[in-house]
Amino acid sequence: MEKISIIIPTFNSDLTIRKTLNSVFSQNYKKWEILIIDSYSTDKTIEIINSFSSKKIKVYKYPKSKGLAAARSFGISKSSGNYISFLDSDDIWKKNKLILQLNFMKEKNYNFCCTEYSLIKKNVKKIFCIKKNYIDYDFLLSNRPIALSTVMITKRLIQSVSNKYTQNDFAEDYLWWIQILKNNNKCYILKKNLTNIYITSNSRSENIIKNFISLFKIYRYNLKLNLFELLYIFFLLFINNFSKLIFKLYGLKN
Repeated sequence: MEKISIIIPTFNSDLTIRKTLNSVFSQNYKKWEILIIDSYSTDKTIEIINSFSSKKIKVYKYPKSKGLAAARSFGISKSSGNYISFLDSDDIWKKNKLILQLNFMKEKNYNFCCTEYSLIKKNVKKIFCIKKNYIDYDFLLSNRPIALSTVMITKRLIQSVSNKYTQNDFAEDYLWWIQILKNNNKCYILKKNLTNIYITSNSRSENIIKNFISLFKIYRYNLKLNLFELLYIFFLLFINNFSKLIFKLYGLKN
């Protein structure tokens, strides 16, 4: 059985972390470890984590000032599994998420995979499906179909970028995926809805302006795109992600 390392950054997550951890402990697949990377929470986050009294949870303190990309990279460096999964501290997995995804990857010999998911805001749910069987570099340039909490990836592959790209605090996972796919890899789609992602008033997913600024920096400075290419890609991003944008802003299905 392959061991899966689950990376969960936390900061003052006491309102959500119990449900998030319960969704991991409820998994049908049991060979996993949880690495909590906590940015010195001042609420009851650590107290709740400790209440699970599980040796499968490891808690590390990490400065918030270093950002989420660096926190996740630190978690990867401390992991002992051959596979890495990411879970935000306010998201929830369905109980068969790990076993279905791991079997899918092993049967097909894939090293990078994501699933379909639901966005939930104010008790309104919108399911996001991906029509393609895989995501390549060209498609990812003008789309953002990969939700972090749906990803499973081999440690070997994610380490190739996670140590190098740790500066971005918004769209930080997108930078990792684009660099991985730039090297002729693919992210394969498990066409099952296995994750609930919650959009709240203080959710980073709602901070659309900062996300787009980070995307601009990625396109301009990491990928070296010119102004014309930037404008064209941002136009496509807006068109391709309009439905998701409207839902994040207003909780409306369209």
